[in-house]
Amino acid sequence: MKYAEYSFSCTFESDALLSRHKGSGIRGLFGHCLKKVACAQRRSDCRDCLLNGTCVYFQIFESPGVQGRTRAGNNVRPHPFVLVPPGETGKREFGVGEVFEMSFKLFGYAIEWLPYVVFTVEQMGKVGLGARHRHGFGKFRLDCVRCGETVVYSHDTRTLEPIDCWQELDVEQIPYRSTERVEIFYMMPLRLKSKNRLVVESIDFQTLVRACCRRISSLEEAFGNGEPDIDYSSLVKEAVNVETVRSDIRWERVHRYSNRQHTRMNIGGIVGKAEYHGDITPYWPLLKYCEVVHIGKQTAFGNGRIAVVDK
Repeated sequence: MKYAEYSFSCTFESDALLSRHKGSGIRGLFGHCLKKVACAQRRSDCRDCLLNGTCVYFQIFESPGVQGRTRAGNNVRPHPFVLVPPGETGKREFGVGEVFEMSFKLFGYAIEWLPYVVFTVEQMGKVGLGARHRHGFGKFRLDCVRCGETVVYSHDTRTLEPIDCWQELDVEQIPYRSTERVEIFYMMPLRLKSKNRLVVESIDFQTLVRACCRRISSLEEAFGNGEPDIDYSSLVKEAVNVETVRSDIRWERVHRYSNRQHTRMNIGGIVGKAEYHGDITPYWPLLKYCEVVHIGKQTAFGNGRIAVVDK
């Protein structure tokens, strides 16, 4: 699967008051502004729109699920992007001139939509991010966009450079690492279910592996070259032999209001870290792949971000 990560550097032009979980506000405003940018008919319901097959907003946020079920058990099409919100600190108040950065990871054909993403972020800055934006709070300027060290867009030139900086993410090409101990940092709320119940305390290695398999399966089916030749069932079955030797996990409550669904939603999840011991070697490529793409629900808000450390 092709993917590219773009870092957006922005500067506040008015005071801002953001929520603690910044990904929720950014994702909500991004969807709102993207629809204004991309929608030709200004319809409230996109499903029966004649243009939805070519509409960037529809393809990003409301495209239907894959046909049937993948071998890992998915039948819902994932979003073709992941948001990495600015920092993981609890800072909420920002002043004029303060800089913040956020990143978008685009998957597959969504890489071609970078011009829409850049223009939408500029429109977000004019609307204002966070609370009291209707009173002039939260306005910001998009200074530049980078892919790695390469500047692909600058506010000064207002030119988007036609540079291919995508990478190939292939779980079957990630080299194995022989290790018996790994530490996983759950950096942003991870929301997933095990046996039809939310994981709210510790997360065992088998549950983690199952979530990784589902994520890889759905992304590759939707945006790659089809599901990789991986024996998911055997990997999940054998993962029970990997023990949790240390766990510092807590539940982080996060709520947001969905203007589209007109309801208050719970998007909280577990954060913290856990250490696992056992034969980690066959799982290393799965873990490193998902370090890039996140796992669980609400990855479009920045949730499910993990870091993998060989102990």
